[in-house]
Amino acid sequence: MLFSSVVFLFTFLPIMLVLYYLVPEAYKRIIYKRGAKETVGKHDSFLRVYKNIVVLTGSLIFYAWGEPVYIFLMVFSILLIISADWILRGILRVRRKQEQVLYLT
Repeated sequence: MLFSSVVFLFTFLPIMLVLYYLVPEAYKRIIYKRGAKETVGKHDSFLRVYKNIVVLTGSLIFYAWGEPVYIFLMVFSILLIISADWILRGILRVRRKQEQVLYLT
């Protein structure tokens, strides 16, 4: 599938745009139903996570449509990057705690 193809412009893109803009609204409605109206602003990072999942899924579907062989390589590189992110965040978290202890002593 190409960006200029009819299938992309009139099928895939509208579906992805609708999903992208509906997912956060559905999540906000769930929060409102629980009676936590004041906490909606606190959950903006979760809304971004759901939006990112929609974009990631759409991207993988788009690239799988054109050349499905490379999906495994893309999934592997995504998992590698996410695991490196978790490792680096853990290292930074430990360093911040060590710096706080040094400042207190």
